[in-house]
Formats: sequence, structure tokens, C-alpha cells
Amino acid sequence: MEMHRKKRIEILLEAPAQKRLTDLLDRLDVTGYTVSPVLGGKGHHGAWSREGLPSAAGAMVSVAIVVAEERIDEVLEPVFEL
Repeated sequence: MEMHRKKRIEILLEAPAQKRLTDLLDRLDVTGYTVSPVLGGKGHHGAWSREGLPSAAGAMVSVAIVVAEERIDEVLEPVFEL
């Protein structure tokens, strides 16, 4: 079995910004990512839930990226600028 060292990066962001991120990942030739809805959680500002939100404006998504270890900085620098 051949194995390759990869890293998983998970980014939580507001749903309306998801397309900008995935478009950037495509331009960076990131070939492995998954977008999932986030139902709720708790952070610095306390607990939150998407329950009862009238639109996607306040919704959150999680983008899990799988990238070769040596490409981490190459991918994360433009992501942070975004």
C-alpha cells in the first residue's frame, strides 16, 4: 500500500462567502475539499445555532481541505488574505 503525507485543514465561514473560498481553492489547484453545513456550535462569542434563521446570511459552513504537507503555506496564505 502506497501512502502519502497529507494535512487536513478545516475552515468555518459564513455560507455566503463559501463560493469565494472554493473558487480560490480551485485556482490554487487544491483537488480535495468538502463543504458541509454547520448546524451550530460555541465560540468566543458564545453558543449559536442556525435554527430559525430566515436565510443563509447567518448560516455557517465548514470547508475541509486535504492538501500535501509541503503545500500548506502556499494554500493558507491566500486563504488568510481572503
